[in-house]
Amino acid sequence: MVAATTANQKESKESVDVANGSTPDAQSEDKKEKKKNKKKKDKKKLKWDGNVKFAFRFAKSRARRAEDHGGFEFSAINLKAKYRLQKGLELRGWYQIDPIESMLKEAYARLEDKDATFDLIQMGFQRRLFYLKSDLETDSLNKIALYRLRDLSVLARISFLKRWYWDIQLANGGQLDTRDISPRRVTKQDVILSDSFDDRQATGTNSREILSGLGYKLKNVSSQFKKLYFLLFASLRPVSDNDAQDLATLSDVPGFTGVSVGNTTYTKMGLNVTWEYGQVESYSQYARVKVRELERDLLSTEWSYRYKKWTPIFAYSQQTLSVDPDFTARLSWDRRRFTLGLRYQWLDAARLAVEVTANDEDTGGKSINNDELLVSWVYSF
Repeated sequence: MVAATTANQKESKESVDVANGSTPDAQSEDKKEKKKNKKKKDKKKLKWDGNVKFAFRFAKSRARRAEDHGGFEFSAINLKAKYRLQKGLELRGWYQIDPIESMLKEAYARLEDKDATFDLIQMGFQRRLFYLKSDLETDSLNKIALYRLRDLSVLARISFLKRWYWDIQLANGGQLDTRDISPRRVTKQDVILSDSFDDRQATGTNSREILSGLGYKLKNVSSQFKKLYFLLFASLRPVSDNDAQDLATLSDVPGFTGVSVGNTTYTKMGLNVTWEYGQVESYSQYARVKVRELERDLLSTEWSYRYKKWTPIFAYSQQTLSVDPDFTARLSWDRRRFTLGLRYQWLDAARLAVEVTANDEDTGGKSINNDELLVSWVYSF
């Protein structure tokens, strides 16, 4: 009797499950569908891309080893990723595989909340707030001198009056180093002062850096006038032992008496302007950098025009120092750099670019011949 009742209950349950479409096969299909949907959600959370770069470089009469004058080379593999932890919170990363100096370029958390006091907070290894975009492979003098490498920092933003914002950033602080103006830093032959590394590699005086910027963003004014951005920025940090060591190479230059560690500040202030109208796009920056009586004025501007698959680009940058140029001290030279580039979007994922760079220096003595040619091929994935 009990067995018959149990069998009837089981049969009744199976009948109900069939009526509800919940057979063992249907349950299995539901599990598969859930797994499939979970994978789709994970894919939406994770976004990644990258590119592979190959190049031919030629440097004219540079003071380098003969084998460094030029040739074909594998330039780099760039891998970038974004992972959305929840709405408004992302992790971002960028790793570059390079034959000379492979490195982690960026790794930071980004939190956006329009209703909060600070509507944007970024924490980690990231660019400085006055970083300026460029469509060229050849770096401007501004980029080499001020923001080529990233730094460990915290950045917070307050937006107000719809289009205005104020950024404040606390960073480890770069140390002054010497960096070659060539696309490849093979030897330190033709160098300028550069903010190159964070303070973990410096010794002695702590040189944490505080940066601040007041910005304005105007977008989609009309079908032609697409954007206008500007940023007024400033930064301040103490001079470290490593800074003093690099600046000591200028001790014999007239007008520069050196620096003392601990009671000397290193300041930067300047302006970024970016705009796009029709097919024309422009990025410009002016910066004044000061360490005691040594002042550097840095100016860069880049203009491009898109026509179908072709984009011609012109860029100019210059560095002017407050000391008189001395031929024996390359760091004291005033410099100008002209770059003319032509980019061709060969396929959706592949582009070819040719860049010719003319370097002009006020050396305080004889002129040098160090112009460059770069042909690059980039495949994106």
